[in-house]
Amino acid sequence: MYSQKDGHEFGYVTSDKKFQYGLNENMVHGRYCQSGMSFIDKSANSMKCVSIDTVKTNADDFATKVKSPQKCKISDENSVVVSNFDSACEYYYLDETKTLQKIGSEYCECSLMEEI
Repeated sequence: MYSQKDGHEFGYVTSDKKFQYGLNENMVHGRYCQSGMSFIDKSANSMKCVSIDTVKTNADDFATKVKSPQKCKISDENSVVVSNFDSACEYYYLDETKTLQKIGSEYCECSLMEEI
């Protein structure tokens, strides 16, 4: 476990029709990677070990890279819960051409703390 370097690819097969291609699955299958994260390519039935390079949040509509802890929007200025609070962070890795590629979106640190 946790032995493969970034860029290492391996295949997988899932017969589970309920299999979700979300960030959680990227981390579960990332257990084979040194980084603990993989990127699942559904169309190629493959996974690749990657490291998270950038995190963006819904505080600025996912426009810029943010540092931890990530400030995000859970509710709007009228205290109405925003529709994307459960995917407030987007996670990216750099591919071999140094282009940001989205791994997925999910809750993030901000969803566990008081909004600033």
